[in-house]
Amino acid sequence: MAPASGLDGAVALKIDVDTYQGMKNGVPGLLKALKDFDAKASFFLSWGPDRSGRAIFNIFRPGFLRKMFATNAPGLYGIRTMLYGTLLPSPMIASGLPGVVKAVAEAGHEIAVHAWDHRTYQDRLGAMTDADLSEWLDNAFAAHGDTLKKNAVAYGAPAWLADSRVLADHDRRGLLYASDCRGPGPAFRPVLDGTVYATPQIPSNMPAIEEHLTLGIGRDDLLPAITSGLSGGVNVLPVHAEVEGGPFEDVFRAFLERVRQDGRRFVTLEEAARSYAAADIPSAEVRLARYPGRSGVVLQRTA
Repeated sequence: MAPASGLDGAVALKIDVDTYQGMKNGVPGLLKALKDFDAKASFFLSWGPDRSGRAIFNIFRPGFLRKMFATNAPGLYGIRTMLYGTLLPSPMIASGLPGVVKAVAEAGHEIAVHAWDHRTYQDRLGAMTDADLSEWLDNAFAAHGDTLKKNAVAYGAPAWLADSRVLADHDRRGLLYASDCRGPGPAFRPVLDGTVYATPQIPSNMPAIEEHLTLGIGRDDLLPAITSGLSGGVNVLPVHAEVEGGPFEDVFRAFLERVRQDGRRFVTLEEAARSYAAADIPSAEVRLARYPGRSGVVLQRTA
């Protein structure tokens, strides 16, 4: 399925907000950069407690230490963030900063659901009972609705990690789309373990900055590495408030300038999803597998 002609070569910024500091300090910086370049983006917010410090329990996961050293995680996320949920209490992320949520909405950006408790989901999805997962999802969607006074139409799974229960939940809620996957686009209906799910997936089809760093790309080479992934169709770039809204804001601004120079459009994922609504969206197999530059597995399109 080819994308609508108006979306050919367009860039969709999928901004994940994983932490309290990312919401408090990173999002305002991103809003300023987006305004300066007249760009709209899709913000996927974590609504519940920031328990980022519990990531230390993943120390023996393959690739975890490599990522921590390659990205300079303490400098990237800050010492306080790395202690939340262990030596420091867990502050509420988007729910605790309604003024920042309001600023995102008033600037005309899309707001979607990313998480309740990001760390617990990322570390324990496979071990969560059906009841626990259902409660986790309900909490996130309820917080979105309570704050914005309207229901969310989209979800993007933490760390691109999702299972059949999550995909079924999308269908139950009647979401417009989800963005849980990595791999090539455009939109498709995921097939997992023989079941076709109705909610279209719009995958992140470009590497994130921290993935480039993990693979050994230096700061001076980040912009060429990122822009080399631009192509026809919709280019979905994963952005993190803690990264592009923090130490790598200069790289993010340089990327926005390059997109503008190339004459490409900025679109939200919701805009892209609505352009596909009347189309014959194909189905495609997905699986959980290792992905370059990430520790652990992610949900990805197989072909």
